[in-house]
Amino acid sequence: MCSEYLTDEAPLFSVGADEEHKEELRKFFLGSSQVFSDAFLESVAVQEKVCAAVLDYDAAVFHAALISFDGQGIAFAAPSGTGKTTHIKLWQRLYGDRVEIINGDKPLFTLRSGRFFASGMPWCGKENWGCNKTVPLKAICFIDRAEHNSISPLEDNREIMSRLFLQLVMPEEHRLMVKYLDFANKLINTVPFYLLRCNMDLSAAQTAHDGIFGIE
Repeated sequence: MCSEYLTDEAPLFSVGADEEHKEELRKFFLGSSQVFSDAFLESVAVQEKVCAAVLDYDAAVFHAALISFDGQGIAFAAPSGTGKTTHIKLWQRLYGDRVEIINGDKPLFTLRSGRFFASGMPWCGKENWGCNKTVPLKAICFIDRAEHNSISPLEDNREIMSRLFLQLVMPEEHRLMVKYLDFANKLINTVPFYLLRCNMDLSAAQTAHDGIFGIE
């Protein structure tokens, strides 16, 4: 799953999955109807370690579906089962090659010289949609299901933060939590946020596009 991310460059940090961590995950998933392999538990353990480690480098992992539209990144965030995957498929149907899925589930956000960027990660959801690319982050769009399509800018920082906390992978260590909160605050004050209320029709992608980019 990580072959596309192999490099000869020196690493910024190293992580690993120890047996204690995997055992904790095994107990966590104990009530699930699925049986998870040791390889899966190792992957989750490494993912959790990476999510914590990147906070030391002005970066954070976000639970969202990230697309590139004409080279600009849009992250669609919502609780699992709301329709993020369906929505980005609508963008592909409507705009074709102008859309590329960078990560279907857990992209990496980074802050560089005052600008936010979004990148692919090896962990990209059950559909395995993703690639090793980085794009400037144009907007973050929260999705709520609705009968009719509408989109509006989010300007209340408290509402943004409350929604954001449901999507960022939060650390347990206090030192990293401080970094996490600082990163989230910078994100909120730099990147435009939107609330998309939508159905599963193709017009939902048009509504989202027009709200973020304007009517072409």
